[in-house]
Amino acid sequence: MYFVIYDMELNHSEYKNRNIRHRRVKKEPIEIGAVKLVRDGTEFLVHSKFASFVRPTLLKEMNPHVTELTGIQSAQVENAPPLEDVMRDFSTFAGPDAMLVSWGTLDKAVLYESCDAIGMSNDWFKDNHLDLQKQVSALYGSGSGHLISLASGMRAVGLEPGEGMHNALVDAEHTARVFASLYERLDLSDCLSRETRRERI
Repeated sequence: MYFVIYDMELNHSEYKNRNIRHRRVKKEPIEIGAVKLVRDGTEFLVHSKFASFVRPTLLKEMNPHVTELTGIQSAQVENAPPLEDVMRDFSTFAGPDAMLVSWGTLDKAVLYESCDAIGMSNDWFKDNHLDLQKQVSALYGSGSGHLISLASGMRAVGLEPGEGMHNALVDAEHTARVFASLYERLDLSDCLSRETRRERI
């Protein structure tokens, strides 16, 4: 089976990120990056990569805080492919039998919202999705449900974050490295469909 580790960069209507998860906050993907891994014995190999900007529709102006954080300018997204095209390409890239992996629950929520917005089924990921942040935080966090950042998760497993974070593909690559290093310690029982669980290596 394939493992698709992905990340989204979002434009949103909040000045800071602290309230971005609130349902009333307008948010939409402006960049999607992903790495598809395949397991070869005890190692993970990069099968392919995906990266695309997404043309915004809800928020025509880039939030200055988002631009400061990600470096993404309005000119980079205003002529990008529309959400429907990017989601179709991303679902084709992932394939029907992959397990999707994200750092946290926000990207999955936005993935659901994006599918709803364009009338796309979410069957290709809803039963095969792992929140890696939750499990890494349980292993290396301070407890009490505290969630650690991707950079902290990388350092916890002996990896150095490097430059370029808050770029969707770079963050997906970083998340993929953490996933591969901890694979044998991860509990996938709640994020795999029954059929996929039987096929797990």
